[in-house]
Amino acid sequence: MRKTRREEHAAGKQQAQANNECLFFAYDRLMDGMHMTWHCPHAVKAGAARLAGYRFIINSDGRSSLLPHKHAAVHGILWSLPPQDATRLARHIGADVGIYDQHPVEVDCSTKQTHEVLTYRARNATPGHPIRQEMLDLINIATAQKFPIPYLLELVGRLRNDAPTMSWICSVSQEHSSSHN
Repeated sequence: MRKTRREEHAAGKQQAQANNECLFFAYDRLMDGMHMTWHCPHAVKAGAARLAGYRFIINSDGRSSLLPHKHAAVHGILWSLPPQDATRLARHIGADVGIYDQHPVEVDCSTKQTHEVLTYRARNATPGHPIRQEMLDLINIATAQKFPIPYLLELVGRLRNDAPTMSWICSVSQEHSSSHN
């Protein structure tokens, strides 16, 4: 039987505490299980989370990042990482060479609890333009996670004037409408 989000989050948090692991908030392609476990083979998904007070951006280097914004929120996935995977992750994203900095943040979980976790923010905070395929990958991951439609539309908005994306918006809106009836 499939676990609920609440059960998934509780199990992941308990495992992290028991194994001296850290909880990591992913808001980009690292939300995807295959992508994350490619870089961090011992990562365990702990559940969905929401980071209030930030907004998702693509910086002028084409990298995902977070900018403080008091009226925004970023949706993502929490991962439980053992120390060796946390080190691998830092190398993968370039934290060891100054591309990203590690930040502790408080996220709201599907269990209605708030937890302090780690995430990364790019040092370059200048907004830029997304790489189309990477943004489409991110939108597909966020859709599979059933993130709220306003957040999905915010992500899609980064690909303005893109006909296939506009078609996708219509199909997702219809899916969500029929699943709530």
